Amino acid sequence: MLNLFVMKNIYYLFLLFIFLIAACNSEDGDKPKTKFHSNQIREITIEAIKGNEDKNNLISGVIDLSLPVNQNYNKFQIDSLMLGDKKYYSILLEYSNPIYNRFAIYNEHLKCLLIDKSINGFLFANNFKVGNHNFISLIENFLTKDTVEIQRLSIYSIKEDSAETVFKNFTKAIFPNEEFSQAIKFISDNFISTLIRQLNLNTDPALLDTFFYDQKQKKYISRELKFESLILGKINSYNFSTKKTAINKLADIELLRTELANTSYHSNNNSELKDYSIDIDSTWQEINNFSITQNLKREIKGTRYVNNRLGATISVAKINATDSAESYFDHPLPNKTTGEYYVRFSNAFEQGKSILLFVEHSCKDKKYIIILEAPKFTYEKNKNIYENILNSFFIEC
Repeated sequence: MLNLFVMKNIYYLFLLFIFLIAACNSEDGDKPKTKFHSNQIREITIEAIKGNEDKNNLISGVIDLSLPVNQNYNKFQIDSLMLGDKKYYSILLEYSNPIYNRFAIYNEHLKCLLIDKSINGFLFANNFKVGNHNFISLIENFLTKDTVEIQRLSIYSIKEDSAETVFKNFTKAIFPNEEFSQAIKFISDNFISTLIRQLNLNTDPALLDTFFYDQKQKKYISRELKFESLILGKINSYNFSTKKTAINKLADIELLRTELANTSYHSNNNSELKDYSIDIDSTWQEINNFSITQNLKREIKGTRYVNNRLGATISVAKINATDSAESYFDHPLPNKTTGEYYVRFSNAFEQGKSILLFVEHSCKDKKYIIILEAPKFTYEKNKNIYENILNSFFIEC
């Protein structure tokens, strides 16, 4: 029993190809069908961490070599599991700076199946099995705003030559005087049931929540998100100013609320006004109903996410399904994915002192445009952050 964000569906896999986030785009067809073992994978990964590009390519670029070389990891773990007569491997890397954190899954020929870079804090991975179905759980423990201890659980489903993130949700929140938990009581191919408690009250009645597996989105979804609602409600009413590590500015409280809401796998589902999700952390300020004019042919209202530390903005706007991005962008979008849900996007390009990137998402009768603007001189350094956010965007259709 378990007691405790990325690929949300096939369209995310396309995005991972596009932005090289998961870097599962190495030419696997050209690789010899050599079977690797744990010690070999460890040696290859260590060399990749040291900056060896050839070794990094063998593990599908799991290490971001655009960042400064960092060999000071806190944890480096390689695990394996058997699925029939085939072996699968996972790599877990934990650093003090979470931008370097990695969790990756490969088959025995080092074909990349999944890479998750959206993980924080102290990390713990474990293999488990339900019936004939293999899973890997990953627990993140981190401190937010130096006040609230958060635990989040990701569950990855392993099937023959495929791996997917099927669950990513909070499982614990510890305030200075209160503690709340969400424990998985039952898991099957069809649903996950959880038990929610306030741990420091012996008589506190438990809440139950159910996450049903959505075949289309390939993940377990709760329609109520009871634990998130409970924690966000607690934060709304919490008197931070009475604590020693006080958060006494309203803006800081809002940032904490945003961090909890947006770190979740269902980041924007709490808003009735948004029919999209985007994984974005508390360093970004959300400005709704914003008039977007810069870098566009004509004005449109949407949501702007601003990161003052990075000097970057990400603007998101809904347009008519019959409209096209070219009505707003004066730069071509030559790249395109295929399928009912498709994405078109530009190459990153310079404009003045900035790097810009334009994206259009289309699904059925919904269409969104996204504009990334980042400082030219720090773009490569922070490219991983931008790509993680852009890859997380998904229209609920």
